[in-house]
Amino acid sequence: MLDVPAVVALRDHIAASPRLDDALYDAVCAVVDHLKSVGWSPERVIVAVKQIADDAGLRPTRAVLSASQMPTEGDILLIRMVEWCIERYYGSEPGPAQRRITH
Repeated sequence: MLDVPAVVALRDHIAASPRLDDALYDAVCAVVDHLKSVGWSPERVIVAVKQIADDAGLRPTRAVLSASQMPTEGDILLIRMVEWCIERYYGSEPGPAQRRITH
């Protein structure tokens, strides 16, 4: 994957502390901002963020695609990261309460 500071920071954050928090949100947004600024499409940005997560060891389970299974915390993390990508790319930033999922 790209060796730019935003990408490295996101990958390192996920590898060290895979949880929903403001730091993760900020790291995802930094990657989106960078990739958008160099002309990447929203679809390509989402694929890149999912690849960064995979490189950091965060992989979805089958539950992420199943209506009958509960998603894991990792699945929820990936789902939120994709949502953040879309929101950031199109400029609709969520409020702090929407950034995190509490259990």
